Amino acid sequence: MLKLKQCAFGALLAGMLFGNLHAQAVGSSGPELPIVDGTPTVDSITIVDSLSIVDVKVAVDISHTFRGDLQIDVRSPSMTTVRMSNNHGGGGDDVIVTFSSTGVPFDQAQLAAGLAFEMQPSGPGSMLDFAGQSSLGDWVLEINDTAGVDDGTLHSWQLELYDATSGIVTTPISGLSCSPQQTQATLTWNSGATYDLIEITVDGVVVQTLPGGETSAVVTGLNEWSSYEICVAASNVGEVALPICCTVDTPGDASGDHLVIAGEVRPGIDSVTALRNALPVATVVLPNFDQLVGTPASVWCCLGTFPSNWVLSPADGQSLKALILAGVPVYVSGADVWGFDDPTAFNTVDGVHADIEDGIDSHFAMIGEDFLVGFDAAYTDESIVSDFIDELVIAESGEDELGDDSRVILRDDTDPFNTAIAYYTNSGGRVVCCSTEFGGYDGDQTALAEALFSFLTQSTFRRGDANADGSFDISDPVFTLASLFTIGAPAASCSDAADSNDDALLNIADAVYSLAALFTSGAPVPPLPGATNCSADPTEDALDCALYDGCF
Repeated sequence: MLKLKQCAFGALLAGMLFGNLHAQAVGSSGPELPIVDGTPTVDSITIVDSLSIVDVKVAVDISHTFRGDLQIDVRSPSMTTVRMSNNHGGGGDDVIVTFSSTGVPFDQAQLAAGLAFEMQPSGPGSMLDFAGQSSLGDWVLEINDTAGVDDGTLHSWQLELYDATSGIVTTPISGLSCSPQQTQATLTWNSGATYDLIEITVDGVVVQTLPGGETSAVVTGLNEWSSYEICVAASNVGEVALPICCTVDTPGDASGDHLVIAGEVRPGIDSVTALRNALPVATVVLPNFDQLVGTPASVWCCLGTFPSNWVLSPADGQSLKALILAGVPVYVSGADVWGFDDPTAFNTVDGVHADIEDGIDSHFAMIGEDFLVGFDAAYTDESIVSDFIDELVIAESGEDELGDDSRVILRDDTDPFNTAIAYYTNSGGRVVCCSTEFGGYDGDQTALAEALFSFLTQSTFRRGDANADGSFDISDPVFTLASLFTIGAPAASCSDAADSNDDALLNIADAVYSLAALFTSGAPVPPLPGATNCSADPTEDALDCALYDGCF
């Protein structure tokens, strides 16, 4: 994850170096104005000074219960418009921040950080778009609430305009990009002026001093799975510009690990901890996909419930799809992933219909289906606001890329809607999609996690069940003989199950062994896990179990 911000000592330097910085024109808004759905909230500040602008700052104090509904624009007398926030911030409250050209790059998580916190606009446009224009005239703030339900209030806004005599010192660098690798980070930036030198710090410690003309660097000596604050500051004739910083989370090699992606913010149900405690394997927790290197054994995404949920980004969706196509089993739990959030590439390989109903708050008990038959239990929701639990529907034929075998595994106990769907992909990793939280399941969570794990990892089978129909009978040696000697006959989807004598080979001996076990008194039965029990293969060999439905 890359999160840009102004570091603490950067703010201190700003105070020292910009102490003589005074706006040549300042204006503040009048009384509070309501923000209502579908009607623009417009306010203006009239500037009577005619200055040639070099920079602009706009501070806004807005209360709103869903700031992702808001588009916030500022417009100059010359009719240049800059969008400061473009439906960002999700279900978070309020926008209280100062937008400027020298602030940190736009960070929607910091939109309510306070008026002392400066960040660049989200765009389209930047504050430097006003450079060279006259300050004279009406400056307009326009707020559009683009969705229903939530309203708010514009408490105040302030405009600061700077001209060439405003005392601005060394222009800081801009466009800082930080790309973390496992043990290093690559930095690139744009020069804002001619510098004498550039200084790079890691967690406040100077690690590199570069010539002023440099626009890139590689910071080495970092550790895997770690977080660092890296800052770049330029100086000229002894004056140090405001540092620009980024937080980098270095990735680690997750090959073979079982990962839990902890996207949820947890005011109530802690599904991450509940799932980790219940799974039959050790897990590694990551906050996102950016720290992922290698191919994990499985991925468990806990995205949470509105308003503390994590929305999959397009990049997240691509990462999930790539993992599934690579054969990694994936579990995704999130109340809004399918019925409200924007679709991503993940939705093409999830086994869920694209057009489903968004959000109910009346789900208090569940019924198990398919391999979760008998897992009936009560369900506890977040009990804060409406959970908006999506009503899942299996994908239509041909809708998803990995086959048509989707099955309902959990549903509401009274109303006709589904809350969990299992996707038996015909290639790639299996998928479970769940619109309820794992931690809200009031039954045996350990048993539930083990059942999900067994389905996803395909680690269990019945020895001798060559046709994978869930039973051991005459049809199995017949299937084996046909697959060996009949042109066009299907091969066993689970080679381990078809290997009746457990000799790590698939040949006529398996059919003979099965026939003897079925019809000859005293003949040996198929070795472990046996023909009646579902379990993992205790024998290490070159055979695998690509697809076996007989246990589910």
